[in-house]
Amino acid sequence: DLILADIAMPVMDGLTMLKKLREDEWGKYADVILLTNLDDTGKIAEAAEKGAFDYLVKKDWSMEELVKKAKKRMNL
Repeated sequence: DLILADIAMPVMDGLTMLKKLREDEWGKYADVILLTNLDDTGKIAEAAEKGAFDYLVKKDWSMEELVKKAKKRMNL
């Protein structure tokens, strides 16, 4: 129902993953939240352009807040 991905991942970065996901028929509509330590306006803009539901900087969000945001997005 929801994909949480980091920008910095070992095999493929989160923005590339998001781009590839959007090329897939199912992936066009998948909800994605990018969770990262990179507070970079360029990356935030790129994530929005590629259809990320949200871009969260880890230091600004507690685990409880993240869970609430995810549940809200999934209508739980």
